[in-house]
This record gives sequence, C-alpha cells and structure tokens, in this order.
Amino acid sequence: MEQLQTNTFVNDVAKTFFNSYANQFGGPGSQYVQFQVIDDSARRVNVIFNSFVGRILYMVGGILCGSKKMQLKLYDSQLYRSCWNVLAPWMTKEVWFCESILPAFLRARVRLHGVVPMLYAFEYQVLDTNSSKKCAVLWEHLDGFTMCDSSTLLDYQHLSMMARKIGQFHAFTFCVRARHPNFTCMSEPYYIAYRPSEPVVEILKRCLQPLIQAAANSSDTKYIEAVGRLQTLVADFGPPLMKPCIRDGGNACRVVCHKHYTQLNVAFKHESGVGQLTDMRIINWQWVGFASLGVDLVLLLVADGHQPRQHLQLLLNDYRTALSSSISVTNVTAPTYEQILNEVKICMPVALHIMGKRVLSSTTVYPSGERPYPPYLWNDQRITDTYKFMIEFDLI
Repeated sequence: MEQLQTNTFVNDVAKTFFNSYANQFGGPGSQYVQFQVIDDSARRVNVIFNSFVGRILYMVGGILCGSKKMQLKLYDSQLYRSCWNVLAPWMTKEVWFCESILPAFLRARVRLHGVVPMLYAFEYQVLDTNSSKKCAVLWEHLDGFTMCDSSTLLDYQHLSMMARKIGQFHAFTFCVRARHPNFTCMSEPYYIAYRPSEPVVEILKRCLQPLIQAAANSSDTKYIEAVGRLQTLVADFGPPLMKPCIRDGGNACRVVCHKHYTQLNVAFKHESGVGQLTDMRIINWQWVGFASLGVDLVLLLVADGHQPRQHLQLLLNDYRTALSSSISVTNVTAPTYEQILNEVKICMPVALHIMGKRVLSSTTVYPSGERPYPPYLWNDQRITDTYKFMIEFDLI
C-alpha cells in the first residue's frame, strides 16, 4: 500500500503549485489537501536536489480526489540556500526547456507526447534571514511509469526503446531547421561542464594497462596502432576532447540533445506493471542544449547496456529508423548510418568520462549504506572492455 508521508516544505510547494493550476486539476472550487509521497528514493542525505514521486490530494464538492502520479523536483529547504549558485543554473535550464523548447516543438508540429512527460514549471518563493530567492520547481506527470533500477544494466529491448525515443526527440531539430535554417538553441561549453577530475583520468589510464601489455606482445599492426591512439587519448584527456561534441552551428548532426541520456533519466512503462515493455518517457532535462547527436548515443550505447558489441549496429539502426520516420513530413534527409557512427566515434570521450566517474563513485557509500553505482557493475574491467569495443568497431 502506498505510504502516506508528510513534509512541510514539500506540502507548501505542492499547495502553491496546485493553487496555480487548480483548474487543470480539479476545476473551479477545488481545494488542496495534501501531497502524498509515494516514492522519495531519489532523495539522498548528502544531495540537495531532491525528487519526490507522489500525488496531490484535493477536494471537489466535499469529495476527496487525487491527481495522477507526478514527480516533484525541488531543493532541500535547509541546504538549498548555501548551494543556490551551484544548482540554480541546472534547475533554471530545465524550467527553460519546459517553458521555451517544448512550445517550440508544438509550433514545429513535432509530436512529443510519447517522448516527454507532461511538464509544469513555476517558481516558489523561499525566504531566509538575508534575502529572498525564487526556487524553480518542475512537475512531471509519470502515471504508470517507473524509474530504472541502477543496480542492473539494461537489455536490448529497453535500449532499443531508448534509441527510438531519442531519435524522435532529435527529429525536432531537423523539423525546425526545415522551416528556420538558422535555428539555434541555448547551450554552454559542454566540454567544460564535463571537465574530468584527476582521479577519473587515473582510472582511465589504469584500465588501459591490460591492452598496452597485450599490444607489447602482439604482432597485429592495426591493433598496436589503435592501442597507441588510446594511449594518446587518455594521456591528453581533458576539455579539448569534449569540444568537438559541441561543433559549429552549421553542422547537420548538431541537434538539441538531452546530454545526460542514461537509464537514470528515463522512466519505463510495462504491461501490468511487470510485464512486456510498452512505453517510455525521457525526464531530467538539466543539461539540455545543442551538441552532436552522438553525445546522447554514446551514453546509451556504452554507459548502460549489456554487451555493446552485439548491440551497436542494431541500436544505431533503431535510432536512425525512428529519426527518419519522424522527419518524413519534411524535405530533410536523415543522416546516414555512417554519419551517425562517425558522431558516435567523435563523442566516445564523453562516454569514457561518465564511466570513469561511475567507477570512482562506486567506492562512495551513503550514510544509509547505499552506493550510487554498485562495484560489481562499475569496475575497471567494464572500462577495459569498452576500450576493446572501441578498437573492434574502429571508434578510436
């Protein structure tokens, strides 16, 4: 049974939100009662950005009603003040996506009801003794959808759904460009946002050692040269490697990307809750902006799935099929398989960086005893296998 939990700050935010959208929920005369938290598993003791899944309970004509399941994102009321400058850009950007980019989708006649959940965004006033700040709050309708279990990797069925959904999303840029060739979108120096730390670089170097040793005992010139290129990549690993992921505005493969497209940022729907996969929604748009389409694809291909060697061609074809189908109403031609594969190659450093961070994070233990990423999934061998994958498919 769903547990009823209370939190003064969460309820205050929910009430403010309900009063702003009362007609859309219960109609004239509806009255807020309480926010019922169903799942707060995304809330961590040492994390100040919190996510609550629940329902708004409200009264209509004396009858208790409830909204559909939705996700509320907000800052912790006690910790947010000291970290506002760090987190405000993230939340502001997601609200900007909700208020500016989604309406642009609709104007371009791009149907995204099957990709992005219904979103609401508003600002909540938070007062402290020194100043008054506005906290951006985002609500996502996720009725019937569940978040992924980060302790497991995704199978092909789920990865294929992710590939097709991100293909539909990327189609937005192509559709808009068909009408507005100079279309642009807010972005940021992505290669700076993903600046690798020294511990991450050391992990990447360490994981390459088995291949260096194998190359020393190999007579395969092609293999030796590929390992040499990996050595150069890891030795120079830093912001300049991320810069090509932004590209210039005229590049046909530069689209509006999610830019953190992993299993932690999608919600799946299964038949009867546990059966066959039927649908998916993309959530958490804090990093959204222009980038190579390869940014979203490398995270999908490498960071979350089982055996990328077996799935690479299938998933890229799934992606291209969905992209082509979604832009078929325009006179724009979708990138070829070879062009998409080249973008994946350019963006591989992004995937390596994310994987290095996860291996590093697998040693972290929260006060609750949880780990953000389990060591049996995120370890040196996983990155070493990714290097082998890069050599096998000529991605280096």
